[in-house]
Amino acid sequence: MNVRILGRLTLAALFGCRFLSAQTVFIEDLAPAPFNGPGSGVIWRGVYYFQGTALRRSDGTVAGTSVVKDFGSGNGSPVYFFPFTAARDYIAFARTDADGKPQVWVSDGTDAGTSPLMDIDAVNGAASGNVFYFLGIGQIWKTDGTPGGTGLLKVFDPGGGTGVVPYGPMVGSHGSVFFAADFGGGSQLWTSDGTVEGTVALAPADSVAPSYGFGLPILFDVNGTVFFSAVGGHELWRTDGTPGGTARVKRVSGGLGNLSSAMGKLFFVAADSRDELQVWSSDGTETGTRALTGPESPGWGRGFEDCLAGCVWDSILGLTTGGDAVYFFAIDPKTREYYLWTSDGTDGGMRKLVRVRFESGGQNLPSVEASVRDGILYFVSDDGVQGVGLWRSDGTVAGTFMVLDFSPVAVGLSIWGIVPAPRGVFFGSSASGDARLWYLPAIQPAKPGPSFAPRPRSRSAGAQDGADDARTSNAP
Repeated sequence: MNVRILGRLTLAALFGCRFLSAQTVFIEDLAPAPFNGPGSGVIWRGVYYFQGTALRRSDGTVAGTSVVKDFGSGNGSPVYFFPFTAARDYIAFARTDADGKPQVWVSDGTDAGTSPLMDIDAVNGAASGNVFYFLGIGQIWKTDGTPGGTGLLKVFDPGGGTGVVPYGPMVGSHGSVFFAADFGGGSQLWTSDGTVEGTVALAPADSVAPSYGFGLPILFDVNGTVFFSAVGGHELWRTDGTPGGTARVKRVSGGLGNLSSAMGKLFFVAADSRDELQVWSSDGTETGTRALTGPESPGWGRGFEDCLAGCVWDSILGLTTGGDAVYFFAIDPKTREYYLWTSDGTDGGMRKLVRVRFESGGQNLPSVEASVRDGILYFVSDDGVQGVGLWRSDGTVAGTFMVLDFSPVAVGLSIWGIVPAPRGVFFGSSASGDARLWYLPAIQPAKPGPSFAPRPRSRSAGAQDGADDARTSNAP
């Protein structure tokens, strides 16, 4: 296993990147081994677990990075049936065997404790406490991580007719799981507490809606209340796990998606009464569900329909929350370029930070990579000056800057799967057929300085909202 800590000069020579802050740990060369990417791994008991031709673990140090289980030759491959899931005493993941047969695996972090649980085409899964629930076509199963503790809870279609197709995420909350299932004529919200009697539908048929153009999840847990998108994305609903506690929160114009939470509230993207996309917050009540505002917050138009002249895709992308901050990427109606925005969730608390650029993903969609650790946003951007790099932001212009510069190998470079860890973040990179896993230790907050207030500009009008000045004076 190729694991080592590399300094600035050594790493620059090998990979062509420049450090702008803390020392970075280069974990491993991943290609050409099958690899799901850092975003499909999981942090469990402070350690990051991921799989390729082997199950691996890393705490971001040389001594703490090792192979847990080598799957051997003809080893099959990781699959995307469901992401790595952490229960209390074990992790669960999906992969195929050498013959391509789909399986559910469990691991306690040791070689001997890592084994296939059962052969099943599991389309989704989630943990609640120490119980892992997983969905097959027309079935829901549960396990405590052992073969003897694994059992079938419910067959939705005993007659074998059209079948039941679960879709979207499963969400664990306070001992139960929630999921959406499509009966062929419409989708419903279901819950299970691990018993046959407690596996029931909560919402009417054809109620749970897909997440429009924003990506998953369509279900999201906020302190025991599960929110979901309903009626074609035109309504926000909530449930406490009982039919009587399942109700509509608010009707919106449409396009509801990008659910996330912070400060005990739900945040999401949806269109307002003018059919313009906005970032919203909700405390679970109709009166407490409203679009966020700020001195610089514009109407962002109707998504793709209004972005043909300049947007890559929708005008608001990548809503990410953490601590007491909300971050998202949105178009500037004047320049037709994307900027990083932030909000503290209050009226008037929304501000524009710096310009960002994304690489193109599948079907020319932007590949937005962002994650929050301890209230600090880490994201990937090409600012058009320093090139492609890993950035961080504390919600201020002065505290938003590049921390790792990959611009010497910017052609064909991708940075993906930013995973927050207890003392830093993991992420992956690929360029020219190479794939690598990295760990960036957390850095100290930027030096105190002006936040959103205007200040003298030393660069031309083409400089990006003070961000270049901020990097010069505040970058570590």
